[in-house]
Amino acid sequence: MDKEVVLQNFGLTDAEVKVYITLLQLGETTASEIAKRTGTNRTFTYDRLKKLGDTGLVSSIIKDNKKYFKAAEPSQLISILREREE
Repeated sequence: MDKEVVLQNFGLTDAEVKVYITLLQLGETTASEIAKRTGTNRTFTYDRLKKLGDTGLVSSIIKDNKKYFKAAEPSQLISILREREE
């Protein structure tokens, strides 16, 4: 099963899957860079990042007055699934 299908089965939309996978590839980066890489506008990207953050798959920090985002490790999905079961 490929990673996109696994993430969709986890409950993510196609756009969220794209943002999450892009973040995994890039590491820590800005929403502007994610938007450029995914071909979406920045506002849409921020909305997807917020939803991913709410599920615990993305975190953010502020460096040099810019907000940077980082994807949680894929192993984090297992922890989140366990929490949902409880």
